[in-house]
Amino acid sequence: MNNAVYWVGRSEERVIRFDFVDGKIVVGDTGPGIDRDDVWRLFQLFYTRRSSGRGVGLYLSR
Repeated sequence: MNNAVYWVGRSEERVIRFDFVDGKIVVGDTGPGIDRDDVWRLFQLFYTRRSSGRGVGLYLSR
């Protein structure tokens, strides 16, 4: 949720959606999206694209 709020702020259209699919919570937003090359690193410790990020949030959510 925090990542969606952060990245949607960099978009003209600001929409965050929540869903429940196959027993999992899904969060989607209209932010700039994730580079295809970065998808595999999203849940690694200390990986971040934010200028002031620490890269711990998604790692802990796993």
